[in-house]
Amino acid sequence: MYPHTHFIFGLIFALIGLKLNLINIYLASVLVLLSVGLDIDHLIFYYSRQKNWNLKKCWNYCVLVKRTRKDLIFHSLSFLVLITLAGVVLYFIKPGWSYVFIGACLPHYFLDVLFDYLRRRKSDYLKIKKLGLVMFLSKYELALGIIGAVILVLLFW
Repeated sequence: MYPHTHFIFGLIFALIGLKLNLINIYLASVLVLLSVGLDIDHLIFYYSRQKNWNLKKCWNYCVLVKRTRKDLIFHSLSFLVLITLAGVVLYFIKPGWSYVFIGACLPHYFLDVLFDYLRRRKSDYLKIKKLGLVMFLSKYELALGIIGAVILVLLFW
């Protein structure tokens, strides 16, 4: 998934946590940043292959080059298990922080798994290139964005 989709769903989980008084505004901000920030492993993957920190080239490389989940530190099944266990343990120490880790990492992971599944189905993609950045938008990601926007409106209502 692209960062804007992770942002929308991170914001949804942050607002749910705020409405249920599980977290405060500070932790909600951390949750949203973490839900997008988990993609830093794409930059690490790109640097390990290309020895270059150029963000535009990194973006295009990660969009165009096939990779596996094991290539990305924060997108592996072992990281998911580790973060879930850490979240459970942390629940007994700092429940708010537990919600932050679980609310940022699990949706991020499952959105990416869904994206990979839909990509394998070889659905139609719209290739967009703006400001030198390549994006392949599918009807599924667009639908998820719309669903996320509707959920956000309902949460603010």
